[in-house]
Amino acid sequence: MAEIILSVSGMVVQCIQCGQFVMSVYNTFKNFKEELESLVLRVESHWVNLVFEIKFFARVETFVDDLTRTHFQTLVGVLHAKLQILGSEIDSLSGGRRKLLGKIKFALLAKGSLEVAVTEFAEWHSLLLPLLYLLPRSTDPRIDRQILAEQAGSNKAISAVQNLKRAFTALAAGNPNPVIFVPDAQYYSGRQLIRYTAVQSKRLLDNRHVIIDSISCEGPGGRFVPQDVRNLAGILKEVDPMTFGIPACAGVVKIKNSKGQSIKLEMVFNVPEGLENPRSLRDLLLSLDIENESHPINVRIQLAKRLARTVLFVHSANFVHKNFRPETIIVFDHRGNKNINEIGVPFLVGFQKVRAAGGYTALMGDNAWEQDIYRHPTRQGYHPEEIYTMEHDIYSLGVCLLEIALWKSFVSWDASGKYPLMTPQSEQLLRGNTTAVDTKDKLVKMAREVIPKRLGTRYTEVTISCLKCLDHEDGDNSELLAKDDIPVGASYIGKVSLLINTEQSKKN
Repeated sequence: MAEIILSVSGMVVQCIQCGQFVMSVYNTFKNFKEELESLVLRVESHWVNLVFEIKFFARVETFVDDLTRTHFQTLVGVLHAKLQILGSEIDSLSGGRRKLLGKIKFALLAKGSLEVAVTEFAEWHSLLLPLLYLLPRSTDPRIDRQILAEQAGSNKAISAVQNLKRAFTALAAGNPNPVIFVPDAQYYSGRQLIRYTAVQSKRLLDNRHVIIDSISCEGPGGRFVPQDVRNLAGILKEVDPMTFGIPACAGVVKIKNSKGQSIKLEMVFNVPEGLENPRSLRDLLLSLDIENESHPINVRIQLAKRLARTVLFVHSANFVHKNFRPETIIVFDHRGNKNINEIGVPFLVGFQKVRAAGGYTALMGDNAWEQDIYRHPTRQGYHPEEIYTMEHDIYSLGVCLLEIALWKSFVSWDASGKYPLMTPQSEQLLRGNTTAVDTKDKLVKMAREVIPKRLGTRYTEVTISCLKCLDHEDGDNSELLAKDDIPVGASYIGKVSLLINTEQSKKN
């Protein structure tokens, strides 16, 4: 009798699922026109902006380096091919006497794949934008004149390029954007420390949600900190946080001791409207386990793409971060969204060690193993061998990409959150090592052995490329070793573009 009940129960479940599918197809069929028009409008919006950006780049093309020009042309070629496929597919669904057949095809088969194609087109477009953000770094006056003469209109990318150029020009003239933040009466109270970070969250009297990042002015090179922070804050005041993955800076507060000496600065960042529940990526890595299928492949890859673009923006802003790790990545939920399969929106903070690229460096370090895991071998210990460059941030990204692929944390913390503890993964990486190079080699080996079966070959290639970006014997990374920063950024974009189709490489 029990077997009959189970059998009937199974049939009921199958019947319900079948009914849900039929109703889904029916609703899609019924809303065919509206849903197809919505997809077309999304493509059209990207296309209008893309045409504007291509025309802008064409006006400076002869003045940029060959590598940047080549990568731009390659990306435009990919976008052109994607657009042709989209156009053909949409035409086959909406044309004349084929309209009924198109509706049926859309309802049964095409809707999901078409949405994926439109999203992919948008992602390739977003990869084109960082090449534009590198242009303000140029010292060619012909590029400068074209940037400032451009009529940006409603195009956010060109507006961002112009804002960066104006910020750089102001810095060069010794007149950066004002970044003084005037605290309200309750600024110093009621803060909440975001777990596993040095960053605090605070709701101000005007109901703005901010996060506060404290930066010490003491120790070697401390006298240069205020200038670097002021310059960075002036640039971050202009950013679109959802594009760049860095919150917009509302200003800087000086914290003084009893003698009136500045002992630290606090960078105050506005949290974008609609975001809440800030958590560090470290907290997420420690809280969720991929064995429980907490985060699907595409969600983790989306997180990786956003972090990769953020590293590039720090570079395009002419800074090196020097502290890129899960403790300096804050992830926000969309308000009201309880979907456990979404990781959230990541933002880079933790600017305690930031400095201008090419600026003063004391070449002083520490011996913190929990940070050394994310540092290139030449940047470990009390006296690092090399001056910090963008490539060192790229290496740190590579370690984070490996953690995201594994969804296993390399560092844990005690109950107070003050003392780092090893995890099985970090013990595997550090056990028996005699040099920092041994750890790096183990990271590369782990990436080669583990990532392909989890996130595919393309994600593996990007991760290893990041981890080996400073290997002189690796011919594939020769462009990342260029002395000119702009070609380094352009080459990095080319490497990261492999992440776009990672889901497909996993399936194949």
